[in-house]
Amino acid sequence: MNEELRRRLLNSCILHDGSGGADGHAANGLKNIILIGMPGCGKSTISRILSRDHGFKTIDADEEFQKTYGITPAECITEFGEPEFRRRESEVLARLKPDGRACIATGGGAVTVPGNLEILKKLGFIVYLKRDLDKLSTKGRPLSAGKGVEKLFAERGALYTEWADAEVENISLRDAVDRIMELYRENA
Repeated sequence: MNEELRRRLLNSCILHDGSGGADGHAANGLKNIILIGMPGCGKSTISRILSRDHGFKTIDADEEFQKTYGITPAECITEFGEPEFRRRESEVLARLKPDGRACIATGGGAVTVPGNLEILKKLGFIVYLKRDLDKLSTKGRPLSAGKGVEKLFAERGALYTEWADAEVENISLRDAVDRIMELYRENA
């Protein structure tokens, strides 16, 4: 591994002190990992890897949305608009009750609804999965394609940081998974 990549990996995460969370939330004692971040940053993929390699149950909020409403988030946004989608997405998040240790991949815009913060904090240890904006796909993502990832990030970036117990840079899937597990073991 070259030194520049090594330095970037070592500096690729930030652990928050937990004092900014709802009701003085601290990460200790929580058994679930909640992934937040921009659409296309790797939340669903990393959740599946954590399931396969570390025994977490995978819960993908977008898949739960589709099971509940019979349409994809993209279809809901296109057909009914973003406000209706966010209302329904919040209902899905509020109903999540993981049975055992789970990794929950949220939708990228879950942070745009203030009431979701308390829901996610109660569910577990929140990790903001970061990825370079130029690496984010907009395919099948009407908000990313319509607004552009730069504008979405301008609207959401500070919220991701504010809501997270920790931040991990997704430079490579394996390194991101390893770092998430290291932080989880230290804080859950």
